[in-house]
Amino acid sequence: MRHIFITWLFLVASSPTAWSAVPMVTRQFSSGRIGAECAVRVRLEVEFPEDEPLPGAWLLSENWPQGWLLEEACWNEAPCAPMKQGDNATTCYWLFEGETTPSVGNGILSYTLRAPENFSRSSTLNSADGAAYTYNDVGFTQGTMTLTPDEATQPQQFEWTFQPGWSLMALPCELDKASRDLLTSLGDGIFQVAGNQEQYSQSDVPPVGMPFWIYRNATEPIVCELTAALIADLPEPLRPAGAVRRQQWNLFGVCGDNPVRLAAGVVAWRWQNGQYERCEENAVLQPGEAVWIWVE
Repeated sequence: MRHIFITWLFLVASSPTAWSAVPMVTRQFSSGRIGAECAVRVRLEVEFPEDEPLPGAWLLSENWPQGWLLEEACWNEAPCAPMKQGDNATTCYWLFEGETTPSVGNGILSYTLRAPENFSRSSTLNSADGAAYTYNDVGFTQGTMTLTPDEATQPQQFEWTFQPGWSLMALPCELDKASRDLLTSLGDGIFQVAGNQEQYSQSDVPPVGMPFWIYRNATEPIVCELTAALIADLPEPLRPAGAVRRQQWNLFGVCGDNPVRLAAGVVAWRWQNGQYERCEENAVLQPGEAVWIWVE
């Protein structure tokens, strides 16, 4: 970081403006859940003290996990770029100077971070850190950076309808503990398919995407609101109940955030209204569904 500061001092050494105010930087993330090659929008709100003069320049330093790439950066909606950011960089340095872009003053710095292709571990970005610096006659002064939650970083909630009798389902995402307890208490048993897909055994709440049967001794459907855990892997959209068998029926669960459209010629059956029904051609399967698919 020393060479960055030296470069910065060289760039602003001739500035006659008094350097005193240090901005407060508040950072927000567009998403709390991340996975391989996902995009996370970052928004930083910069605010200087009202009763102090603006500095001639200031520097923002941010640290990110190895391999993350920065895309589409803007300062007050105008395109901008950091002083340094490479393929393997873990730190970005943003120089704010005079009337240039980005200029000195209050504003919003926003950009997109893209996870590396080999990223596979559950994580959040809350551990990423950063600092704001200005310089005066005393030396470098470090400002404050805080993380504040916004609506998009809160755990996602979704409604699930449980029919009377048997329902064939799959969790689209990880649930928090309260929702897992609710799911366990709803029915008279959760039954997971064995690896050979021909046997069922009573189980706890299955993993994401794993098809399961749940039985309710009831006469009316019930709609429940479930909450996704904030930290979760993003699995493949179709997860088989066991090793995929050729020239046989295989049970798949649909998981993730987006629907899945079956390719032309794929034969699939879903459980609806207490019976199996064949899916239409190019059927769209919603997250949380489980279907039998004939694998050629």
